[in-house]
Parts: sequence; C-alpha cells; structure tokens
Amino acid sequence: MGMNLLIDVVFRNDDSVAHDYTYDLQVDSQIYTGAHLGSVCLPDNQRLTIGANSSVMLGWEVPWEQIKPWVRQTEFVEILAVLKRHDEDLHSFESSVVLVEGVPFHIAALPARHVRRGEAVDVLVSYANPLATPLSNANIRIDFGQGLSVNGQAAKKVERRLPPIPPFTAGVFRFSLIASEPGQVYMGADINAPNAAWSRDSAFLNVVDCPADFDLNAVTDSRDLFGFVDALLGCTFSADRNKDGVVDFEDLALFRTDYAAGCP
Repeated sequence: MGMNLLIDVVFRNDDSVAHDYTYDLQVDSQIYTGAHLGSVCLPDNQRLTIGANSSVMLGWEVPWEQIKPWVRQTEFVEILAVLKRHDEDLHSFESSVVLVEGVPFHIAALPARHVRRGEAVDVLVSYANPLATPLSNANIRIDFGQGLSVNGQAAKKVERRLPPIPPFTAGVFRFSLIASEPGQVYMGADINAPNAAWSRDSAFLNVVDCPADFDLNAVTDSRDLFGFVDALLGCTFSADRNKDGVVDFEDLALFRTDYAAGCP
C-alpha cells in the first residue's frame, strides 16, 4: 500500500538460434463481478532480440498514483506479459496477480470464543502503519450481529476515525460490549485510508445462556464444578458470582443452585 509497484519480467528463448520478438506489458484490475476498473499499459509493441538458449530480464515501475484509484474497490492487480516471435505466429502469455495490502489490523474479543449472556466483552482492535510516511484519515468500522449493546445502547456498528499514525508504528483501541442474546455473534471489521486498500478482519462470539457453565464450553459437567472450586479456593474474581467484590460462601451457594439447575 502507498508504494510503487515494481515489476520484473524474464523473457526466455529456448531455441538454439537467436530470435527477434515483440512484447507488451499491461497492468490490469477488475472487481469480483468482472467489471473492469482500468489498465496501465507499459511497453507496447516493443522489439527485443533474445540470444540462443538465453533469457532477458526487464524491469518497470508503476507509480502508486496510477494504482490508487483501483484499491477502493479491489485488492488485486493483474500483470499480463505477452511475447510474440517475429518469424512465426507464436504468442506466449504469462500473468501474475498481486495482492495490494491494506493497513495491517486485527480484531479480537476478550474473552475469546465463549461469553456468558449479559457479561461484558472487551473488543480489542490493533493496527499499524508499515509506511515511511504518516498515515492519516484512516477509518475503522465494525459491524455486529443482533443482540449486542455498546455503552448500554443497542448497537449494530462502531465507527472510529483514527488519529494520524506515525511511520512504522502501531496502535490499539478497545471498547466494551454486552451480549444480551445467546447464540453465535459475528463481528465484521474493515479499515480504510486514502492511500491504502481496504483491509478486513472478523471475530465470533459464542454467547452461552448457562450460569453453571463455568468453563464456557456450552456443557455443564464436573469440569465446571472443579473449576469453580479451584477459583473459589484461590479467591479469584471469576468465582465472585454475586459481583459484590468478595469471594465467599455466598458465591458457593449461588453456584450450587445454578449447577443443580443445569443448562436450559
């Protein structure tokens, strides 16, 4: 992202005599629907002589400004090279697809995998700027499934405009949400910036509606009982069932009731 595209192409003649050729090179892009976004034509109908059993490597540089209009709609750029031999009607085609990387970023839910209904979940979004120039006006958008609230309000998305990111640095922001409905919840995120391709990432939450499922594996069994007892004896926060800031026998009584009831 934000960098010129460097292209090296090797043309080879496997015959025992030299030949004259004509070659073309084109950088092309299209979206998944097949719609054509544009082309950058580099050498067009250029002549080249390749010696017997020899090869020639040529290089070109495509300015980022010529690629930049495409990356708002696609992440892929195709390079097509065509070589034609003069003394025979022979054409050779070679193509290569280049992935234009966007802003590196990742979304994760803490705790991962499973969470109890009604409990807070921290969502951590990390990002970085791999360029030698500052990255400005980057915007992150996170879309949710149903049954989530952010800051006490039902929400289907969170958007954040990032501050300018200095060269070769990383950043992070986090927010909390509450899952109010059991089931699997999808979080899809993307980040875009003026000089970068779109970047996408996703995370899932499995929301369980079972107070006695201490290890959050959607099953109530002896592992939950032993896990809770260990947490109780260790006075860890996860054993504080009534959320009064103290781990004591009241929490044990609540867990015994939930464990006897099992999962719905």
